[in-house]
Amino acid sequence: MRKGFENGALVPVGTFKINSSWPSMPNEDRQRAERVAPVLVYGQGEAMQNTYEKAIEKQETDKRVAGMRDLMNRMANLDR
Repeated sequence: MRKGFENGALVPVGTFKINSSWPSMPNEDRQRAERVAPVLVYGQGEAMQNTYEKAIEKQETDKRVAGMRDLMNRMANLDR
C-alpha cells in the first residue's frame, strides 16, 4: 500500500480516482434540450403517455363545451 501526506498527516493513497460528492454544475445546453425534448428525461413511454393523456383531455373538454353550447342553444330557443 502506498502512503502519502495530506495536511501533515500520513494517509493511504488509493489506486482509483475518487470523484467529488458535489453534483456537477447544470449544463445549460442539456437543460434546453430537455425542455425541447422531454423524452431525454422521462423516456419514450412517458412522453407517449403524456401525449395520449393530453389528447383524451382535449376530447373530454370538447365534449363538455359542445354540451354547454347545446344547452345554451336550447335555453335560447325556449325564450321564443
